[in-house]
Amino acid sequence: MKFWFKAKVKEVILAIIRRSSVENHSAAYLNSISLTGNRLPQHVDFHVLLCDSYRECLDDYDAYLYKEKKFDKLQAAIFVITKVFQHQSKNPNAHQEMRSAGKLGELISEASIEMYSMAEAFLEEEPEMFKPAFNYPNSSTFEDIDKARSRVKEDERTAF
Repeated sequence: MKFWFKAKVKEVILAIIRRSSVENHSAAYLNSISLTGNRLPQHVDFHVLLCDSYRECLDDYDAYLYKEKKFDKLQAAIFVITKVFQHQSKNPNAHQEMRSAGKLGELISEASIEMYSMAEAFLEEEPEMFKPAFNYPNSSTFEDIDKARSRVKEDERTAF
């Protein structure tokens, strides 16, 4: 049953990603902007790649989420999305570091921010349902995001 619960939570996360403003990109495009040289399989698009980035967190907290039956699938998805963002916020320069990995890092950073914003929207709409599942980031992460975004804008201006 735990396997099915995790599969359902991943489906919910992917559905949230697909309903968000996060732009989807093909594997061919992602491979063209990757600085690592690693090649993604053709069936992997950006939404699938992003969803997979939440899998490790889901694996780490599956006992908490499933065995204790604290949350339904949607609450568990919000827990995982906000837990990943909270974990990123523990590194004071996480978003600057992501963006230093090039265009792919910039896409991942922006997608992470968008996913956290979507989770906040769920919290605002139904606080009593989502507050128990919500993980708050370190407030300094928003300063990091502003710095990371301003560096990208500076790089775009000096590219010529």
